[in-house]
Amino acid sequence: MPITKSAKKRVRQEKLRKSRNKLVSLKVKKDIKNFLESLSKKDKKKSNDLLKICQKQLAKAVKQGLLKKTKVSRKISSLNKKIKAI
Repeated sequence: MPITKSAKKRVRQEKLRKSRNKLVSLKVKKDIKNFLESLSKKDKKKSNDLLKICQKQLAKAVKQGLLKKTKVSRKISSLNKKIKAI
């Protein structure tokens, strides 16, 4: 358990950051899942819209430091390949 005042504050800050990060990461996963579902249904117009949303969410995750830039770049590239395969 934290004893000093600054250590207690750190615990509170980490708790808040963790909850924010969790929300963003869950949003990214949900958007990608929706995109993949629309791909499986071969709905190209909806897939294009969802791809834009996924890219936006992934960019936000990079900006917040949740994901690495190279990983997101790879992920966006693979999603683009999947949509072009339709």
